[in-house]
Amino acid sequence: MDAQTTRADAVCPHTASVRGQYRMDPYGTAGTISQKSNPAVVHVLRVEVTKTVVPTSAHWGEPVTYTIVICNKSDLPLQRVKVFDSHAAQWFDISNVTVNGNHLSEEPLADGILVGTLPAGERAVLTFQALPRETAPDAPVSAAEVTYEYELQGMSHSGRVLSNPAELVRIQPGISIWKAADRAAAWEEGPPVLYQIKVENTGNVPLHQVEVTNSLPPQLEYVPRSLHIEGRTPAEAVSLEQGIALGDLAVDETVEIRFYARVKP
Repeated sequence: MDAQTTRADAVCPHTASVRGQYRMDPYGTAGTISQKSNPAVVHVLRVEVTKTVVPTSAHWGEPVTYTIVICNKSDLPLQRVKVFDSHAAQWFDISNVTVNGNHLSEEPLADGILVGTLPAGERAVLTFQALPRETAPDAPVSAAEVTYEYELQGMSHSGRVLSNPAELVRIQPGISIWKAADRAAAWEEGPPVLYQIKVENTGNVPLHQVEVTNSLPPQLEYVPRSLHIEGRTPAEAVSLEQGIALGDLAVDETVEIRFYARVKP
């Protein structure tokens, strides 16, 4: 046995080693003694489960795809691996369930989908399409549960692990508009009428290219250059009938428009 083989054997996994020196005085005999312990085998169980949804936001009535990945990072094979997703079964109509690319004839997510055996270092991928029901919450958050069994020293053991929560947001665009005048009557010699319009994004998604059109009574006309958007005068002249461009409107953002109108001569 050469020196390299000896060193490799001395650091055998799961063992301890001891070494000491001795000297026999007065004769001066000296030496080194070493001993290696019996192996103390400890298996590390590590099972990771991740859950994702694509897309992460959708209109109710549009299907989304969930993916559950089970990684066996243990040094033992896992047996009778099952995936449960009770919330998904409660909130969605489930279809196209696959395990490692193989389609299943049934989709018993609430009762558990049997993945089978998962060797050490391997992973399994479960996917399914989900169509949100109208009774589903506006932002359903759900996690998958994975149960498994394993053999150790001739005995059967079991374990369970939860995935991260996956959130799906219901797309609910909304917009409101409010208009008021500072007076109920106007006359030719009197002061102009101040109009105020407020636009608010009442939905849960940003709005883009927001535009407001406005009509006036036939007896009134817009006072040129009197338009203010959030207190600022537009750089270019605008037409109330053709549209006032507001641009982007964030969620819960409100924009105020003010302008004057006068009685036509």
